[in-house]
Amino acid sequence: MKWFLKLSVLFLALSLAACSSQDSAPVEKKTDVQEHAKNGSASEKSSFDQKDAEGNSQKEEQKDTNGEEAQSSSEDYFNTVKLDHISLQVPKEWSIQKGLDSAGFQVNGEAIGGIDGLGYSDDVQSLLPNHHEVLSTEDVKGAPVKTVIVKLTTDALNGEKQTETHVFFIRPDQKAAYDLHFISSKINNETLQSIIKSIQ
Repeated sequence: MKWFLKLSVLFLALSLAACSSQDSAPVEKKTDVQEHAKNGSASEKSSFDQKDAEGNSQKEEQKDTNGEEAQSSSEDYFNTVKLDHISLQVPKEWSIQKGLDSAGFQVNGEAIGGIDGLGYSDDVQSLLPNHHEVLSTEDVKGAPVKTVIVKLTTDALNGEKQTETHVFFIRPDQKAAYDLHFISSKINNETLQSIIKSIQ
């Protein structure tokens, strides 16, 4: 009888040990899965951070390239005209004939206008050409120097009336005045404004 009781106790102990082993195994497996998921999440975050850094670097490089292209494009499009007391930029396709503190502009061999140094005066009326009729006068705000645009009609060489656009640049600090003038039909407002903004 005693040996039977001992055998029963041993069998019960073995059964309890087996159940305990089965209960702990899934917990360990779950822990491994969680650890793998954690490591995977950290790896994905690192990958995303690296991609963001590469993307920002590419944007900076593209920004620098665009800036260089814009500067190069500006230099390719304009020619600089330097006179005694002023300089300006004009489209590169214009031909330039330099004179004494003056320059003439041509397109495809046709004269379209020019710029001339004048005797100094801060009164635009005294700078206007002879035999003219003023159509409009405009003070340019925000120009690098005092600038006045005057549209007028004058007698052409063939005796007919011709409409001209005159831009007077007045520099009291240097006692200098210039007349940038065009046949109105040969110059558009966008090009004219670009030239005015380029004045130095």
